[in-house]
Amino acid sequence: MSSFDGLLFHEKVLLVLGAVLFAVLLFILVYYAIHKRSLKSLLAFFLLPIAMIGYPSIQKISYSDGVLEVEKQTGEAEANPRDSVTRNTLKTNLRQLEQRPTANPDVLLKFAKANAAIGDTTNAVRLADSVLKIQPNLRQAVMLKRNLLSR
Repeated sequence: MSSFDGLLFHEKVLLVLGAVLFAVLLFILVYYAIHKRSLKSLLAFFLLPIAMIGYPSIQKISYSDGVLEVEKQTGEAEANPRDSVTRNTLKTNLRQLEQRPTANPDVLLKFAKANAAIGDTTNAVRLADSVLKIQPNLRQAVMLKRNLLSR
């Protein structure tokens, strides 16, 4: 999984700029230390890049947790297809996560399976096709697509 997988554009920008700002501040800190200048005024500025790096990191963790939750709910929905509460919860969680960009075939495959579990075969086939564009011989995606199209 890529470091930027599931992050929106502004979160990627925050992460990169936070890292750059942190590096610049470290350089300035070393410069101040060598020239025996006061470090107190500079230390407060380290809070900004830490926040800039921390926010996307929290979003990334939240995204990863959401993907795991969708996978778990998919299994529950497949085990008990008549449970409308699980299906609705899965659908809500899935729609929130699908808004975030990903090119990870494992995540896309999980989303395809989740869509199949809630009965959205059109979206499931579209996602399975996306997986197959990235990894054309991924057996799970081929089987899922074949099963969806044979319904």
